Amino acid sequence: MGRERNWKGGNEMSVGLEMDVVCNKDEVLNKIRENRENHIKIMAEARKGYVREAIEFVNDSTDYLDNVIHHLGNGNVDVSLTPPRPEFSLPKDHTLAYNTAIQMLELHQDETVVLTGYEVRTLVEDIWDWQQDFLRSAAQYTNSASVYALSKNL
Repeated sequence: MGRERNWKGGNEMSVGLEMDVVCNKDEVLNKIRENRENHIKIMAEARKGYVREAIEFVNDSTDYLDNVIHHLGNGNVDVSLTPPRPEFSLPKDHTLAYNTAIQMLELHQDETVVLTGYEVRTLVEDIWDWQQDFLRSAAQYTNSASVYALSKNL
C-alpha cells in the first residue's frame, strides 16, 4: 500500500509493516496527548535531577578551585590547573514533535486519519527514532525513564 515515512521528513524506518491503516482521529489525538504528557513528566523529572547534579558539580568545582588557590597561595606550583569537567547532560526535550503531530491532527477535517506503520509506531506506540537516547539520558536523573523504557521493551 503506502510507504512508511518519517514525520521529520528524514530517513525512513522499516518496522515490517508496509500498510496504511484508517484510524479514528480523536483516538489517535488522545493517545498522542497521553504520550506527550508522559514525555513532559519524564523531562520535568530529568530537569530536576540535572539541576541537582549541576549544583553538586558547581560545589565540587568550587572546592577544587579553593584547594588550587590554597596550594598556589602556599607557593606550591605543582598543582593541576585543569578543573573537573561535567560528565552529565540534560536530555533533549522532544515535546515539539508531539505538539506538531497534535496540531496537524487538530487541523485535519475528517473524523478518520490514515497512518502508516511508522506513524502508528511513533504517534500511537510512542516509539520514536530518538526515544532510546532520550530515555537513556533521562534515566541518569529519574527512575520513571527506566520504567517507561521497560514498558516499551526498549
